[in-house]
Amino acid sequence: MNPHNARDRLAASLRLLAAPLLDAQRRAWESGDHSGILFAGAVISSLINAVAGRAHLDDGDGRPSVVMNDGEHFAIFRRMHLDVPGQPAPSGEFRVRFQTRMAPRLNELFSWLPIPLISGLPGFRDKTWLVNQETGFSAGIYHWQTVADAARYARSPALAFMTRRSVPGTVRHQTGPATDDLTSPWPPEDSQAAEPVPDQI
Repeated sequence: MNPHNARDRLAASLRLLAAPLLDAQRRAWESGDHSGILFAGAVISSLINAVAGRAHLDDGDGRPSVVMNDGEHFAIFRRMHLDVPGQPAPSGEFRVRFQTRMAPRLNELFSWLPIPLISGLPGFRDKTWLVNQETGFSAGIYHWQTVADAARYARSPALAFMTRRSVPGTVRHQTGPATDDLTSPWPPEDSQAAEPVPDQI
């Protein structure tokens, strides 16, 4: 038996079993409902992607440096992307820059924990994690299937959680069209300071 075919069949079976939950998750995502169904669906969707071999992680070995438009240096310490057959290239992007209350190395370790919740959200396609070890600032560049998906993430509890664990006033973010250039726009001219929202999950 071809292991690849076996994984595809198992993933298809899991998706069929989880279809009611994933349909409910999609409706919650599109309506702005941040109840537990949104992230329960994310965990299941992440599991299905892992079983199907569609989730790809690069731990940033070698830590390539990126110089942003304002001259700030960031090192890429992780990349992740999903294979989504039949879908067009992602057209939405979300960028965020922040300084957590944790030391940079500790934040890198902590950043593994939310991956199943982020990567299983509807429309997620890829993320690049960056850090400036000298200033303690971190950044994330996400691509989403649509700009609307990127905007929904900006309004989700995920950003509020990031804001609460960061130094006050340091979280800046922007949504817009996807670009392959990691350095531009940076920092975004129309970036917004993130404000915490009440816990909804």
